[in-house]
Amino acid sequence: MGDEGFLTSVAGHMKTAVVRIVASTLFHSGALNALQTRTRRNIIEKTGLVPQVFPFGVLLYHRVNSDADPYFPRVSTEVFDAQMNYLARHYRVLSLGEILGRIENGLEVQPYTIAITFDDGYRDNFTYAHPILKKYRLPATLFVATGHIGSDGTMWNDRVSWAFKHTGRKDFALEIANRRFVISLRSTKDRIRSLSVVLEILKAVPDSEKSRILDSMVKELNSEGAEPPRLMLSWGELRQMVEEGWEIGSHTVNHVILTRVQASVVNDELRKSKETLQKELQCPISLFAYPNGKQPDFDLSIKDLVREAGYKAAVTTLDGLNDRSTDPFEIRRRSPWEPDLPCFATRLLHVYWKRTKQTSWSDFCQGRWFYETQT
Repeated sequence: MGDEGFLTSVAGHMKTAVVRIVASTLFHSGALNALQTRTRRNIIEKTGLVPQVFPFGVLLYHRVNSDADPYFPRVSTEVFDAQMNYLARHYRVLSLGEILGRIENGLEVQPYTIAITFDDGYRDNFTYAHPILKKYRLPATLFVATGHIGSDGTMWNDRVSWAFKHTGRKDFALEIANRRFVISLRSTKDRIRSLSVVLEILKAVPDSEKSRILDSMVKELNSEGAEPPRLMLSWGELRQMVEEGWEIGSHTVNHVILTRVQASVVNDELRKSKETLQKELQCPISLFAYPNGKQPDFDLSIKDLVREAGYKAAVTTLDGLNDRSTDPFEIRRRSPWEPDLPCFATRLLHVYWKRTKQTSWSDFCQGRWFYETQT
């Protein structure tokens, strides 16, 4: 690493450290709670008794467990428990369906309302996240890729991760679209870095071609043929989650990126997943989550097909808040990867703060709002 690269790295670490120090100070001093309380009061005073739809957030999780496995990213149970405890005390947590229903029926969505969502259908949502949500009486929505439920099959990204983790190879060459990538596997750090690169490359590959590449790559890396344990939910577990309050939406059948397949395939993925969920769970399915969910992963034609398949709304992985003007087929969500509670709380409040702009965030971070509330 050259001098410039070293200095950039140091600056990045210093910035992260400063953010954590500021967040911790705001959180433990009580300033964060003071700001939220005062802002809520000011908003209510300005709007009076007229029902309003205030900006609402949607959180996105995938896996929650205690494995600490770098090949399979997750939020730890300890961190998730702390986050849910904080949300239960400081936010109005509603299911996504209830928030959208309130908007549709002209009812109020209060300040600092938020929804909790999960994508894919991992079994640890049932074994780890579900008991924590029950403890704090919080609703949640799970978007399910139906083709992986009730089977020993795994998501394509998990197949790659398992192969990278268990291979005995030190390197290998990957050829995609006439491009050759030499992948280093010499250390755990090399493997994690290479895994991230390969997953991003494969996301851009058409689904039919991706399957061929995956089979070849997994076979080459994992010559012993070891298979991962069951990672996905069973239908029985999913039914129990529904009985105990979970809202369920569709995430296609095979988790295909919809802009990379033919319209006929898109239709099949949308309709078959909806039909399967309604048959197995005996409840209506009106919500959808775009696989991957970035801007290139859905467009106007995809949104039209989602609407025509009978869905009332769809969520993305684009960051930000939502309000009455938000396209219901382009709802934004944020992934809370912050490992400590003060950063989670401060960054979440900052997202809401930007939409109210009661005063400058820098003034608040310097403590001016906190000291004003004490007088």
